[in-house]
Amino acid sequence: MLEGAIEIHSEHAINTAIRIDAGQYTTFSVKQVMSPVTVQESAAAWSKGMLVAENMRVADFVAELRRYRPGLLRCDPAVADLRVTDVFPLHDTDPALLNLTLGLPVRIIYRTRYWVTVQAQ
Repeated sequence: MLEGAIEIHSEHAINTAIRIDAGQYTTFSVKQVMSPVTVQESAAAWSKGMLVAENMRVADFVAELRRYRPGLLRCDPAVADLRVTDVFPLHDTDPALLNLTLGLPVRIIYRTRYWVTVQAQ
């Protein structure tokens, strides 16, 4: 929940309700509802079109960015384990890729707009 609040009832424990307030989340099934947990900042940023990378492997960053970009986006294994920490826009992934080159020894190779590789400099 990023706004508001809800109550969740288990089908097997009708008289018990778990309240989930803004800034919390939980997991649940027909049999049980887990206790609420605080939402991480990165989840809230995602709802605003931003990706928060905190000491994230470049390979994982590229995999996450791939979800928001048409075509093929690859990561060279030579740079896969480099680490990145920053906040990146998801509405236009080209600036996010360019930002990688500012702080890491990588370059972005565009074979076409839809075929892009992050590789070592």
